[in-house]
Amino acid sequence: TGLPAYVRVRQGIAYTFQITSVFANLPAYDNVALPVQRTLSDGRSKGAVRAGVMSALERTGLADRAHMPAGQLSYGHQRLLEVAMGLALKPRLLILDEPTHGLADSETANFAALARHRAKTTT
Repeated sequence: TGLPAYVRVRQGIAYTFQITSVFANLPAYDNVALPVQRTLSDGRSKGAVRAGVMSALERTGLADRAHMPAGQLSYGHQRLLEVAMGLALKPRLLILDEPTHGLADSETANFAALARHRAKTTT
């Protein structure tokens, strides 16, 4: 769109990249906490941040890996982490660039179920 990323986020647009873009040295939890904080009015409520992070991680099947450094996740799980980061922004439009690339068959099936569920509230 030519708009800066922060403007797109304010407009309710989130995007996941074809090439993974996670903070490798941070735990999965912290990777998702950053966008969750963006959605909160004060960005500091620990309870609200935790609830938002765990909701996004649970929806993508990564809750059990919340405290694992993102760089130690498999490529497929890093892809799912990016999706969790996008979902954490609560977008109206979520653009996914090859979201199942690198996922195992079972992960692809889980992702398809997630996408069908999200399609009810997100474009």
